[in-house]
Amino acid sequence: MTLGVSVEVKILGKFSGATSVVYLGGIVCVCQPSSGIQVVSIAATPKLEVNRLNKDGLVRELQQRRLSVQGSVQELRERMCTFLKNLEHSCIGRDVDLAKVHFSQNIELSSIAKARDSILGCASDVENHLHGIFGAEWSGS
Repeated sequence: MTLGVSVEVKILGKFSGATSVVYLGGIVCVCQPSSGIQVVSIAATPKLEVNRLNKDGLVRELQQRRLSVQGSVQELRERMCTFLKNLEHSCIGRDVDLAKVHFSQNIELSSIAKARDSILGCASDVENHLHGIFGAEWSGS
């Protein structure tokens, strides 16, 4: 007699001291109080596919980045692609770990939870605060 459904498990990594895990459509976010939020891709490459976005999608992505939304679809695509290339070069030039969520201030997180596709809810037991991390679709879609 089988009590459950057998599943295939793939080990993605070992995260010592992880307190919570969130799945966001192709990406797993792991909360580690000592080192913040680690991002692990379980999809091929979680990347914003600018060429697949319609005008509404392009406008939404540009607005999230506080970029101009004026122009034709082609101009919006070029603006988005240029922004992403510049961001990537900036991160590589500063030796930024792209597998980690970076904050503008020092926050010691205790746990995370998915609030919606583009928002993570984060709790800090040290500060007794709740934080929201707002971003583009974490899955890159």
